[in-house]
Parts: sequence; C-alpha cells; structure tokens
Amino acid sequence: MNLRSRRSLPKSSWSWRRLRTRLRMAPLRASLLVLPLICTSCEPTSYYVTGLQVDRAWHLIPVGSRSMRHPNKSSYYFFFHTATGLTLVHHLANQAGRTDAVRVLYLEAKNNVLDRTVKTDEILRGGVWGCLR
Repeated sequence: MNLRSRRSLPKSSWSWRRLRTRLRMAPLRASLLVLPLICTSCEPTSYYVTGLQVDRAWHLIPVGSRSMRHPNKSSYYFFFHTATGLTLVHHLANQAGRTDAVRVLYLEAKNNVLDRTVKTDEILRGGVWGCLR
C-alpha cells in the first residue's frame, strides 16, 4: 500500500483506527506515568540508623542516614514501622565475648510518640535448657 492509496481511504475510517489504537494504549501509558510517582513517595518500613533522639514531646527521631543493612558500629538502632501506626525500635549493641549484636533496649511508639520501653538483660544462655554463666 503506497502513500496515495492510504490517502484515498475515507478519512473517518483512518481516524477511527488511530483513536482505537490510542484508547488501547491509554492504560499502559497512564500506568507508566503513575508508577514512578508512587515509587518515589514510598520509604522503607524498616531501616537501620546509628543514633536515636527523643524530644520533649517524646517523639522518636532517627539520627544518621537510613540504611537497609546494619552499620558497622558497636551500637545501632533498627526501626520498623507497622501499618497500624506502631513503630518498633530495637537498640542493638555488641557485647564483650559475643560476635553478634544483642538487643539491649526495645522501644514502642504509637504515631511516633514513645509509648513503652523494655530493657533487655541476658540472664540465661546456653543449650536447649540454658545454663548460668
């Protein structure tokens, strides 16, 4: 089909085909435009930071850059934000004689306001039954 024969087609049928093709492609184009906007507004729900501050209104403020990997520090914090508005914060620290980090403090915050703290002390360690050391 050469250019002259295409021009000889009725204009209404040619424009109808173009319109139908555009309508088929519209959802794909819209999803390609919306997807990057959604992804840029998302933040990770769990991350590691090197520090934590609590202000006068008892808000938990992460200090340092947020990372998906735990930092190579002797002490760091792990934040986990739930869908219900509860934020769980684990303070992890390396202790003498241990190769892995141990949780020493657990914090809960409702809507980013400190609600509960739990200090963790290890009293038993060992096999299945545990033994005092």
